[in-house]
Amino acid sequence: MLCTTVSALAALWMALKYLRAMQIETTELKRYWLKTFHLALCYRGFATSRSVSDSIRCGQAAFYCCAYDVITDWRNFDPSLRLWYENVLTRSVSPKIARLALDLYQDDYRNQLKWDGLSRGAVALEFITRLIGNFGELGGRVDLERLGVLFQIVDDVLDIEDDVCENATNCLRSASRNQYLRTLADFDFRSLSSVLPHANILLLVADRAQHRARQFLEPGALEELYCIPSRPSDEIYQEEPRRIAEEISV
Repeated sequence: MLCTTVSALAALWMALKYLRAMQIETTELKRYWLKTFHLALCYRGFATSRSVSDSIRCGQAAFYCCAYDVITDWRNFDPSLRLWYENVLTRSVSPKIARLALDLYQDDYRNQLKWDGLSRGAVALEFITRLIGNFGELGGRVDLERLGVLFQIVDDVLDIEDDVCENATNCLRSASRNQYLRTLADFDFRSLSSVLPHANILLLVADRAQHRARQFLEPGALEELYCIPSRPSDEIYQEEPRRIAEEISV
């Protein structure tokens, strides 16, 4: 509980510090605070130690990811905010970690994200674990790219209504959405407990998304959503979804 609190406080402190720089409006404050807070609670689950320093870095990662979403989704890739984001990252994290976020931004801006946008999750998880400092440790126990993709499906399932309203990238708006939903619905999140020992909140969120995915698989459940054709050359889910889910754990 202490480590989770530290992560949340670290994230909220950064959110407060950069509130004005990010041009957060009064009507956006609740959403901004909640997004930062919830990301911090979840990202604490990617830490493998109980150290205070790792907990702080989880909170920092949460803020950087929240800021990314504000700039790309809320501000529609505002150039001045992009420059601010680059300056903050350059001052605060290693060049390699900063490059991950900035290259992802460029792919996002150019509409060149792979796998119906799910590549965001793979890059985000690498960013988070490199910032925490356990990228090598976790990478030796689990396929981080596939795990990042899985958690991006979790995020897309929970955010689908907002993403449709904002015309934002979401894998459920692709022709392959049922495959993505099936991958999430079939995955055994309990298998991650030994790999992510502090992920109680993260796994609760994943469980909620999994329940939703099963509901969405019911005939006609997503008929009202726009369908954006996927690009077959980028499709990583042409393989049988259950096997892909099983391959996430090493």
